[in-house]
Amino acid sequence: MRHILLSLLLLAFLSGLAYAGFLTPDLQAKLDQAAPDEKLRVIVRMAEEADISVFPKGQREAMVQYLKDFASRSQKDLLASLPTYGDKVSKVKPFWIYNGITMEATKGVVLDLLERPDVGYVEEDKVIRLEAFQKAKNAPHIQGLEWNIQKIKADSVWRVLGYTGRGVLIGNMSTGVMVTHETFGGRWRGGNNSWFDAVWGRPDPYDDIGWGTLTMGIVCGGSTADSIGVAPGATFVGSKVWDSSGQVVYQRFDSCYQWYASLGPAAPNILFIDWGIYGNDTHFWQGSRNLQILGIHQVCANGNTGPNPGSVCSPGSYPHHIGVGSTVLEDTITNWSARGPSPSFGAMESSANYLDPNWAFSRRKPDLSAPGERVRSSYNNGGYITGSSSGLAAAHVAGVIALMLEKNPNLTDRQIWQILTSTCDTFSFGGPYPNQNYGWGRLNAYRAVMATPPSGVSEDAARSLVFRLPFSVSPNPFTSFAQVPGHEREAFSLYDVSGRKVGTFKGDRVGEGLAPGVYFLRPEGKDAAPLRIVKLR
Repeated sequence: MRHILLSLLLLAFLSGLAYAGFLTPDLQAKLDQAAPDEKLRVIVRMAEEADISVFPKGQREAMVQYLKDFASRSQKDLLASLPTYGDKVSKVKPFWIYNGITMEATKGVVLDLLERPDVGYVEEDKVIRLEAFQKAKNAPHIQGLEWNIQKIKADSVWRVLGYTGRGVLIGNMSTGVMVTHETFGGRWRGGNNSWFDAVWGRPDPYDDIGWGTLTMGIVCGGSTADSIGVAPGATFVGSKVWDSSGQVVYQRFDSCYQWYASLGPAAPNILFIDWGIYGNDTHFWQGSRNLQILGIHQVCANGNTGPNPGSVCSPGSYPHHIGVGSTVLEDTITNWSARGPSPSFGAMESSANYLDPNWAFSRRKPDLSAPGERVRSSYNNGGYITGSSSGLAAAHVAGVIALMLEKNPNLTDRQIWQILTSTCDTFSFGGPYPNQNYGWGRLNAYRAVMATPPSGVSEDAARSLVFRLPFSVSPNPFTSFAQVPGHEREAFSLYDVSGRKVGTFKGDRVGEGLAPGVYFLRPEGKDAAPLRIVKLR
């Protein structure tokens, strides 16, 4: 038998060589205790992975076909050998979202497979339990907007800017969704490409735990007087991985990743992950990275395993995901919200999959935070409850991305990250920012959508419109004029959307006399990024 993998393949990755013949430590421990005829759930990862990042952007169908063809060719010989083991191997399932095969196999079979040159490593198909979320039954309806919606100023996006997430499709990977709940108002897309049950294969959506209904309500609920959702105009699809006891195995996650990849043009714009697995778990890396390259934006809970440093959970800890921490009503970080820094993922990492350009130095997680403590939302009994979790915090961010994508459906992952983190609210009690507790600060939907460049602007040009705010303008939008607090006597240049300078204004009367429209404000004579402002009629 060859060497045992010491830390989820990091040593093999660091070597820069094809990783072949390794066992993950948890599987090694199971094999050491296994009887000769006992079958274990395992995942055989092949020695090679397909690289679809070489395809031109937008060629989703060609990318998926390449993944399928690559896996088929790579796995062909191994699959052909399995019948020779008779009943020592069962429940064989090949995957192409990553190059691997799940099966139940005896210790002897596993050790034989390790000797094959086309096998990279073998890991356990682990059983994982859903962490219990804090909830209160039958939360009463309150008059007006929920506190969390007002806190992040999502209602300002609806009222002032007119964006509600229309035309944006959101997917989840959770306990399911009660799609008939009144809060969704029939905005589940429906049809045979809008629901996937990795547990029982049932054709119609359901949620026998309630968690997926709770988090999806925050993302896009609100079709009634209960204004619980951030993007109440968005539609959604759903998938189920956790069974009624709150358990899951890896291959259910993999099946959902693969289902979303297979949807082609019917795939969601956003995949929302409302759970996290504690520890340096790299299992989801390849599947989630392939979805990212296919053009599906992903938002993840940072985890409920805080407050110790390095308590961030996977896959929110990955550099190609947006990880979200939890805050309370008073904007302090929730005690149990998981903290950074993220662990090292070795040679799996490259600048090609960084959202944060400084990731290699900071390993900062969460990327940002949002309300996640005692948040009211929909439940699978048809009513409403309050819940607490970083999954609820991440739901707010997923909803805000939907608002941004309605304004500009061509945003890249890096643009989304840059806009979200550059427009956060920050507080004296949480600084200095950014940090490993809050990330860049607490989510502000209004500022994020305001900073989103319009559709049709090139990525290079849009990059100049996304910035770390060196100053603020109040009010913004405004009807007569605005002010720059703390800089009232300084001079500011104002530019229209074409980049033409339209005037110079003192900080106490910005925009006075101008026609309604979108403008960009920059300190006169200083090399500073512009601030987007809006004058209303």
